[in-house]
Amino acid sequence: MHLLSQVNWLAVAVTAIVTFALGALWYGPLFGKAWLSAVGLKKEELGSSSKAMILTFILNIVTTMVIALAIEGFDIIHWPNGLILGFGLGLGLYGANLASDFLFQNQSVKLLAIQVGYRVVCSTIMGTILSLWR
Repeated sequence: MHLLSQVNWLAVAVTAIVTFALGALWYGPLFGKAWLSAVGLKKEELGSSSKAMILTFILNIVTTMVIALAIEGFDIIHWPNGLILGFGLGLGLYGANLASDFLFQNQSVKLLAIQVGYRVVCSTIMGTILSLWR
């Protein structure tokens, strides 16, 4: 059977919404001030975020779909394995690649921790929810 036909698309949609909402909290009340400071901006300098929010949500759906396909492809049926897969993808792909970029761009460790932290937490949540809701 084709992997795409095995994906629970409702789970993908709900997971994308949950992790998008986490982004609002992460870059808002949780780490918003620290993130703005690390990127050297003030809230007033951000401008309208409507376009960025829409595109970010679409990209979030893409990420969720990729993790859902990985869960199906590896036939993960137990949520702890989904959690480990999500964590591993977050740390191994997002974390490692962003760290490499940050090294060459001479970015702060604080900014790296905020951004990688969000990606790792999101992908871990994605793997957990998607494996629970197979």
